[in-house]
Amino acid sequence: MAGNGGIIGPVNTVAVEKITAVIATGCFTTRAGTTSIDALIIAGGGGGGAGGTRGGGGGGAGGYQQSLAIPVSGSTAYPVTIGGGGAGAVSDGKGSDGTNTVGFSITSTAGGAGGGQSSTPGNPGGSGGGGGTEPGAGCGATGTACQGYAGGDGHPSNNGGGGGGSSAVGANATSPAGGAGGAGTDASPVFGTTAGVCGVFAGGGGGAQGGGASGGCGGSGGGGPGSKSPGPNPSVPKGVAGTENTGSGGGGANATPGNPGEAGGGGGKGVIVVKEAAAASGVWQMNTVYEYVKDGNWV
Repeated sequence: MAGNGGIIGPVNTVAVEKITAVIATGCFTTRAGTTSIDALIIAGGGGGGAGGTRGGGGGGAGGYQQSLAIPVSGSTAYPVTIGGGGAGAVSDGKGSDGTNTVGFSITSTAGGAGGGQSSTPGNPGGSGGGGGTEPGAGCGATGTACQGYAGGDGHPSNNGGGGGGSSAVGANATSPAGGAGGAGTDASPVFGTTAGVCGVFAGGGGGAQGGGASGGCGGSGGGGPGSKSPGPNPSVPKGVAGTENTGSGGGGANATPGNPGEAGGGGGKGVIVVKEAAAASGVWQMNTVYEYVKDGNWV
C-alpha cells in the first residue's frame, strides 16, 4: 500500500504524552501500552501554629520526591494514598502535622506543624515547622533528607519562624517580622504548569508577626502567609491556609490582648502527578512517523 510506504498493515494513531494530577486516595490506572512513568509524590503540608498573645510558626511543606522512569505495566491499577494537610492551631498551640503520600512504592513524609506560644518548637517532617515564641524563641524543626528543609526559628519579640519548603529553609523571625516560608520546587520542566501553583509545589508557611510590623510571607509553591496583628478589630485574622494539592504549609497566627483565639492556617493537601510518555507501536504510515519524529513525540 503506497500510503503505508509499501508496508501492509493497520493504520494506527499515536498516543500523546499524558500528565495526570491524582488528588484522591484510590487507584491510578495506567493506559494501554505504558511501560514506565515519571511521578511526583508530595505529602500533605503541616498546619500553622498560633499564640494566645504571641505569634505561631508556619507549617512545613510536605515531603517532595520526584522519580523518573518507574517501570509499570499498561492497563494496570496502582494503589495511591494522598496525604491530607494538617489542621492549623486554634488559639495557643501547635498546628497538626500533615499525613504521608504513598504511590508506586514511594512514601513522602508529612510536613511538620508550626510551633505555638506555649509549645514553641516546630515539628519535624518532610519539611520542618517553624518555631513559635515565648517562653524564649522556639526552634525550627528539621526536614527529611532529599524531601525538604528545616523551619526557621521564632523570635522572643512575638514573631514566628517560617516553615521549611522543599527547596529552602524557612527564614528565622526577626524583631519586626515573622519569618518567610521556605520556597517550593518548580516541577514544570518535567510535569508542566497545569498542576501546583504554575508548576511549583511544597512551599513553607509564613510565621506570624506579633507586633505592628508585617507578618512573614508564604514561600512560593502555595505556602500560606502568617497573619498580621489584629489590633482592636474584633474580626480576628487567621493564618492563611496552604494551597490545596501542593503539599504547602499553613501560615502561623498571632493575637493581641483583647483578641485571643485566632487560628493558624491549615496545610495544603498532597498530590501525585503522573506523566505517561507518548506511545507508538505497530505499523505506521510514513508521513505520520515523519510528523511525530519532527515534533519530538515519537517513542
